[in-house]
Amino acid sequence: MALECSTMENYNTQLVNCIDEMHEKRKFIVKKIAKKEEKKTTLLETMTKLQKELTVIDEDLVKCKCVEIKYDQTIKETEIAYMKILESSQTLLHIIKRESNKISKKQ
Repeated sequence: MALECSTMENYNTQLVNCIDEMHEKRKFIVKKIAKKEEKKTTLLETMTKLQKELTVIDEDLVKCKCVEIKYDQTIKETEIAYMKILESSQTLLHIIKRESNKISKKQ
C-alpha cells in the first residue's frame, strides 16, 4: 500500500509539474501573440500612411504628366512654326538674291 501511495504521489507530482509547464508555455505564447499583434498594428499603421503618400504621389504624377503632354504639344507646334519661318526665310532670301541679280544686270 505504501508503494501505491508513493506511486500516486509521483504521478500527482508529475501531473502538477506538467500543468505548471503548460501554464508557463501558455504565458510565453500569450506574450508572443501580444508582440505579434503589436507588430501587426504598427505595420498596418505604416501601410496606411504609405498608402496615403502613394495616393498623393500618384495624383501629382498625373498632374505632371498632363503638363508634360502640354509641353510636348507646345514644343511640337513651335518647331513646326519655326520650320515654316525658316522655309519662308529661305524663300525670301532666294527671291531677294534673284531680284538683286536682276537689278545688278540692268546697270
